[in-house]
Amino acid sequence: MTLSKTELPKGYVLDVNDDTPVPIVRVLTSEHMEAAIGRVVFVGHFAIYDRIETNLRHRRNGLASIVMKTLEALAINRGIRKGILVATTEGKVLYEKLGWSVYTPYMTAVIPEIKD
Repeated sequence: MTLSKTELPKGYVLDVNDDTPVPIVRVLTSEHMEAAIGRVVFVGHFAIYDRIETNLRHRRNGLASIVMKTLEALAINRGIRKGILVATTEGKVLYEKLGWSVYTPYMTAVIPEIKD
């Protein structure tokens, strides 16, 4: 992995599970509690990043950035340099800080319950 241990704040460890169809990167506390997590799937020439989350008690420590950089390193190791994700409003700030740009706004629509 391209990240060094010094990039993590004290008291955290990086856990990378790259032996699955959907690699998972987690940042764990010294007590092995999950502080942050993210996943990536590779489809053609794209890396699709999903469910990047940081536990509320561990936010503002740079953990989501470390998760994203690690997931991006997994993609680059496979020769994949194009990424896609859907971001929350809070996540948009992180991704823009990491160099991502908005391609299109995202909207969710719900089909109302159909009654007979």
